[in-house]
Amino acid sequence: MGKEIYNKIGVKMAITPLDIEKQEFSNSFFGFSKVEVETYLYQVAQEFHRIIKENTDLKSKIEILSFDIEKYKKIENNLQITLLNAQENTQKIQNDAKIASEQVLADAISNAEKIQKEAEENAKNIRNSVHDLQESKNRLISELRSIITTQELLLARKGFSTEFKTLTNPENE
Repeated sequence: MGKEIYNKIGVKMAITPLDIEKQEFSNSFFGFSKVEVETYLYQVAQEFHRIIKENTDLKSKIEILSFDIEKYKKIENNLQITLLNAQENTQKIQNDAKIASEQVLADAISNAEKIQKEAEENAKNIRNSVHDLQESKNRLISELRSIITTQELLLARKGFSTEFKTLTNPENE
């Protein structure tokens, strides 16, 4: 019984189930009942076997669970990184969309101002053209009246009747 014994997972054991089973006691005149001692030692050895097996099983489960915990911690870390990336991407997309919408709005305002300026310029040109046309019409009417008057005078001098109806200004009618 003097040698050191280690179990399956490397823990030093002071006594093994086999030590309990093989333990022999010396006989004495008034000693214990050999059958009772052997029966008791057998029961202790069986319980010791069961406890060692249970301990080994629990340590295996702890090892498996520790591995699972590490695996889940990695998954959790990856999920946190993914969530953080998704939040950053969402923020970037929102910022980009805001910048793009501001640019679209600025372009739309610029185009609207350009269109309005062109429309105002076109309206001014049209008003000027209408004014020029009215002046041309008035000048033409005036010239035609002058020509008609001159022609009436010439006809009157040659003895023709001048009963022509004079041209009237349609604006005055």
